[in-house]
Amino acid sequence: MDNQAYVDSVRLRAFAAELAGFVSSTDRCADLVVTKLLALGQAWEDAEYLEFKKQIVLISRRLSDFSAEANRLTGHLLQQADAADMINQRLPLSAVSGTTAGWNRPVQNLQDYEPEEGEVFFCGGCKRQQLPSEGIRCKLCGRTTVSWHINREQADDVMKKWQFANGTSA
Repeated sequence: MDNQAYVDSVRLRAFAAELAGFVSSTDRCADLVVTKLLALGQAWEDAEYLEFKKQIVLISRRLSDFSAEANRLTGHLLQQADAADMINQRLPLSAVSGTTAGWNRPVQNLQDYEPEEGEVFFCGGCKRQQLPSEGIRCKLCGRTTVSWHINREQADDVMKKWQFANGTSA
């Protein structure tokens, strides 16, 4: 049984962004409804209005709880995407940040790195592949390469991964 998992960090980040946008939109709409409800109270004053107001306030609190949880999950998704980038590139975080993010060991020399079958390092700027023994930086342009598992990843997905790793847009 294969215990390896694959996470598409580009899609994970896109979902996190959509979730954050949904939460923001929902929060704005909920605030608008509460504001309009309070204004409605000036023209509707009876027991039915008070019950309606009570229900809207309860729903608003539930939406607020949802927003808080969704925001927490969005942060978690982004952390998972960052971790997936490091795993998919087969690099410890120290290769980027200078620390090992809890691994407490020095960065291993890429000269000793053994790629998986069907794995190459790819530079989207030069559209070229290179061996891990040639280093994480592209031999031609010096930009960061990404790990490409040609047996399971499509070229478009690897290009998106490369663009993210290099801070460029599509």
